[in-house]
Amino acid sequence: VTYDFFKSVSIEHKNEKDVLMEVNGCISKELISISQNARTLKSNGNVGSFINLMDTCLDKAEDIDISKGVPNALDSLNASSGTIEEILSFALSIGQVGYNDDNKIITAACRTVLNSVDQLKVEINKQEHNLDMFNLMTEMYTSALCSLEAKVNVAVLNLCLRIFSNYQDLV
Repeated sequence: VTYDFFKSVSIEHKNEKDVLMEVNGCISKELISISQNARTLKSNGNVGSFINLMDTCLDKAEDIDISKGVPNALDSLNASSGTIEEILSFALSIGQVGYNDDNKIITAACRTVLNSVDQLKVEINKQEHNLDMFNLMTEMYTSALCSLEAKVNVAVLNLCLRIFSNYQDLV
């Protein structure tokens, strides 16, 4: 979440000085929370990179099976969805610092992932389950995740190529 976003949302309802104080306070709290979570993850040995998070999410997505019952399928989806927030946060962060249209491409891919999760939840909660449709929705979900991963990888590669394009000049 960016500073400009907070400012633009709040500026319509309050004076600018109050908005800036609120935004700074919110961002400070978020930074403290992130640093505390990073310490906890590091002490647990669970410092997750994007690829590890994606692999974990895809592994959990493989466990989503309507034939084992609706509660089991929902539990598996919720377990998979728990990791999605971290994945989307990482992806959107890369998009923010990326070049050209990386931000738009990654944002669209994140929306696709969220839409596929919603569609899968709707399919699970239906009274009558169509196994073929459920399998299709599950496949769309995993495909959306893989597509997002590929788009983030391309954005990171573009960043690396831009940053180190003049490496020979530095040596």
